[in-house]
Amino acid sequence: MKFSQYLQNFWWKNNSKNFCLFDLFLPLLFLLQFLFIGVAKCRKFLLTKFFQKKLSIPLIVVGNLSVGGTGKTPLTLCLVQQLSQKGIKVGIISRGYGRKIDKNQSVLQVLPSSNPQQVGDEALLMSQRLQTIPIFVGNDRFLAAQELLKKFPQTQMIISDDGLQHYKIFRNAEIIVFDERGVGNGNCLPFGPLRENLQRLNDKNVAAIVLNKNIQNQSKNQNQNQNQNQNLNLNLNFFESIKLQFNNRLPIFEMNIFANNFYNLYLPNQIISATDLLRKNKNSQGKIFALVGMGNPQKFFDTLSALNFDASQVKNFEKIIFKDHHNYELTDFDFLQKNDIVLMSEKDAVKCRFLQWNENQKPQNFWVLPISVAIPSSLTDIILEKINAN
Repeated sequence: MKFSQYLQNFWWKNNSKNFCLFDLFLPLLFLLQFLFIGVAKCRKFLLTKFFQKKLSIPLIVVGNLSVGGTGKTPLTLCLVQQLSQKGIKVGIISRGYGRKIDKNQSVLQVLPSSNPQQVGDEALLMSQRLQTIPIFVGNDRFLAAQELLKKFPQTQMIISDDGLQHYKIFRNAEIIVFDERGVGNGNCLPFGPLRENLQRLNDKNVAAIVLNKNIQNQSKNQNQNQNQNQNLNLNLNFFESIKLQFNNRLPIFEMNIFANNFYNLYLPNQIISATDLLRKNKNSQGKIFALVGMGNPQKFFDTLSALNFDASQVKNFEKIIFKDHHNYELTDFDFLQKNDIVLMSEKDAVKCRFLQWNENQKPQNFWVLPISVAIPSSLTDIILEKINAN
């Protein structure tokens, strides 16, 4: 086991009770946690008091306290759509994680046709979904927002996808997202998965908490082994404790993820239901590979499992996990045989679409699972109330 995997297991309470050589490092990690907390607090104080800049229009940050993906990007997409329906002209800024940065282009506009290596996979995914919404990426989000306003002066509000700890820019409202993993062991880096502790929820700019419970998968998860049951119960208890602690002060919303039909990676107009895709695989006798490169890959596998794509339902089913924001190459697919099917998320698809296959080798069975989220529209009302109150 690699040390990185050991840390992930320890953070999210998946570690074995058996002794491991890496356990010897835990006292050091525990002490380093306090150094991390101290540096983080000093950094936040200095940035907010002396270096923070404010935009001419409201900024909303959608972020999380823990490392890894919690569902920020799907929530951002949903918020933009709801705000647009209210007649508000919205723009999006993001760092564009995973992109190759050109020093001569510190800020880039993201278009549906942009190269993911230049703008980042999540930003490109949002652009392809939203089409007409202006999206800009940059390490300095303030510069990205300024460039957005320069080119789209009619913009009335900007949403930052991630950037909760980017204190160089003032935010009028913050939406903090938790997923079913909760806060893991509840500690800060490197002893735990948190960038900031739960006291951060008391900050005046926090407008709401969103719990990404992914309810559709819970019944299947409860049929798994005892350790996973215990972890699930701990996470559900975390959600309940969050409600008890903050429900009187902060609005708390539950976000659910839905998915049903797949579309073909290279023929996007070709759509197939999960049931028909399972039947297609059964008739072909090939393997099904579930491929993912994201911060919390289990979320993708759980969504597939809810559609009956897992080892218990499919005879030849295999998971392939890449690191978050992985840049795909043709050699990543050397395992493929003629009748195999590959399932992937939209985040992975925006990069795989750029692969330069030989025309006679371009795969026909790469299928993309788009997801949508459901969240009460009252969340946008809360955001607008928070902005007007500031």
